[in-house]
Amino acid sequence: MVDREYNDEEGFKVRLEARVRNGALINAREELGMTQKGLSEEIEIRANMYSNIERMQYYPSREIQEKICQYFRKKGVFLLE
Repeated sequence: MVDREYNDEEGFKVRLEARVRNGALINAREELGMTQKGLSEEIEIRANMYSNIERMQYYPSREIQEKICQYFRKKGVFLLE
């Protein structure tokens, strides 16, 4: 029982952190007044892929993470720093 409680707690922490980071991503896009489609065009990925990233249905590769972060960084919005 203790192992399960630990795993449930750790799983919760991971999900919570992911949700917080995801919220930051959505807020950053909205702060710039952009749509998902507009942002996806700017960073040159498919719109449905970006939408899935925001909805936590797809975990982006390191390369796509970098594209997203670099785009926002150039706009003065820092996601992970």
